[in-house]
Amino acid sequence: TDGMVTPTYPVIEYGHVEGGGDAISNGFVYRGKAFPILQGKYVFGDITAGRVWWADFKEMLAIDAARNPDRMAQTHEISLLWDQPNGAKELYPTMSPIVLAGYHARGSTKPDLPGRGAVAGGRADIHLATDSNGELFILSKSDGMIREVTAVTSHAPAPGDLVSHGVPTNRTTSKDVQLPEGTGKAVTERVCTACHDLEPVVQARMSKEGWSDVVADMISRGATATHSEVEEIVAYLAANFGKKAQGESKR
Repeated sequence: TDGMVTPTYPVIEYGHVEGGGDAISNGFVYRGKAFPILQGKYVFGDITAGRVWWADFKEMLAIDAARNPDRMAQTHEISLLWDQPNGAKELYPTMSPIVLAGYHARGSTKPDLPGRGAVAGGRADIHLATDSNGELFILSKSDGMIREVTAVTSHAPAPGDLVSHGVPTNRTTSKDVQLPEGTGKAVTERVCTACHDLEPVVQARMSKEGWSDVVADMISRGATATHSEVEEIVAYLAANFGKKAQGESKR
């Protein structure tokens, strides 16, 4: 390099850890009209893990102007509520399980998404886009889908609330999904199938903490289970559908 280089400090960061990701995909400051609550918010995602966040763009600009490497804009994770073909809705912390369902609907029989990431394992390979009106879309290369963000809520989703959805018209749902045998199978089937089928369960891969959050969300939205049953469900899901579930190769 010829001459002086003045570094530009980052204004947003997240770790290469669970809950973070491998690499920022891209992002946009929302300029559309459909969702006033998103006005002035920078929406971005992680390419492999499929997580989506937002940050206040004014805060980002202020931190950039200060040139203080110790300050970062606050990020806020976006959960994604997916409308399933059977009419049920399922809340996910990332796009990965949704993309995996599309990947299988396109004919893949592999248990994981293609590619590799240090944090995510298989790659959801998401990218954000906007149309000429500034409205948001999420592209996922691993299943070849473009999904429109059709509604936004600022509070914890209740039954009927939409956060983000886009249902592939060619998607199929297995009617014969079976959970593996083990302690907790029966209660897991009873509680989970009260509002959705088992396909999203067997497709997802989460840590025990991640499954705990998912089950807590189910209970908050009306699923019925005692405290001991919740603990049994979480333990069963973590044991069979964890980051290193039995029968899967270690990453």
